[in-house]
Amino acid sequence: MEAFGEPVKHLQPVYFSTQLNWIGNKKGILRAGDVQSIIHVSTPVQFGGEGHEWSPEEMFLGSISSCFMTTFLFLARKHDLAVSHFECAAHGQVELVKGKYEFTEVELYPKVHIMDESLRCKAEQLLVKTNQYCLITSSVKCHIVYHTEILVGYQPRPKNSNKVNGYTP
Repeated sequence: MEAFGEPVKHLQPVYFSTQLNWIGNKKGILRAGDVQSIIHVSTPVQFGGEGHEWSPEEMFLGSISSCFMTTFLFLARKHDLAVSHFECAAHGQVELVKGKYEFTEVELYPKVHIMDESLRCKAEQLLVKTNQYCLITSSVKCHIVYHTEILVGYQPRPKNSNKVNGYTP
């Protein structure tokens, strides 16, 4: 059996950038490089904002779950694992630590849908590799707890549902 490798490594530093423009109150517009879409951001309700826009805290959790997904899908493609569906909820706990708010724990709920039970072992191995090689989870200092599920068959959640693993944002 082939050893599960790691993602492509760059010998030189890789750079990313964003541009944020304040548009009033506690809101801004975020852009990135050659990305065509923009993200409207604001202070979350929990910290005195109006809500209805992405908060930095939600983007932080979104970065973790989307990096986990892209890392897993990269490894799945590299190792010929057929994935029929992937979803990942993320829940973060913010606490006051030494007078400053910080994320103290993030819980990830990745669900990988495979088409055949015989692929479970390979999916499990790739999820372990994903935990090791995910750039964002490797870059944060808070504790990350994984609640991984591997399901057989394609069962996406309803398109109009706002529920995320039993939580309604």
